[in-house]
Amino acid sequence: MTEQYDILIVGGGNAGVSLAAALRRKRQGRVAIADGHQLHRYRPMLNYAAGGQADMARFERPMRAVIPDGVEWIPDHVVAVDAEERTAVTSTGLTVGFRHLVLCPGLTPWWGAIDGLREAYAAGWAASAHVPEHVDAARALLSRVAAGDRVVANVPAEPSSCGGTVLKALFLACAAWERTGILPDVDVEGAKLEGDHEEARRATRLRGA
Repeated sequence: MTEQYDILIVGGGNAGVSLAAALRRKRQGRVAIADGHQLHRYRPMLNYAAGGQADMARFERPMRAVIPDGVEWIPDHVVAVDAEERTAVTSTGLTVGFRHLVLCPGLTPWWGAIDGLREAYAAGWAASAHVPEHVDAARALLSRVAAGDRVVANVPAEPSSCGGTVLKALFLACAAWERTGILPDVDVEGAKLEGDHEEARRATRLRGA
């Protein structure tokens, strides 16, 4: 039997949860959020956690705890949508009907897009403030930087999620290095990655020896 909703929101991140709350306040019918993650992270804090200014665990909650009152949670990922039939199918085979559909599922890292990327993460010399499970590694990596080291921050091209904000973690780290007196001896660069994943030759020296 197909469950029917007036509005189905795919994705239980900040966008999906905020929208669901607003729709319930306006009494827009039966609203559901479909998201298979059991843990909700307040993603704007990822950069600050990587930069050493916040503890990410303080901004994590069980998904059920952040679902607004009156909104139903479908604890599963949507894997297919039939726009004509107005149905969505989850990874466990559940069929969900809807009058209106909102897509805000977020992004999934594409590890195969850059050769050796996963290996670099595993080795500990590359990290990202935007991959939640690697935020602690990013923080540790930045904290180990010493005089004479070179740091390159890549700003990914769209459709990456808020690509430019990755510089927040770098700027916070630079502030920490300045406080310890090593910043003049750290070679810090920002480089933009274009859509074909070739590093642009517009690397900008932020500060260095």
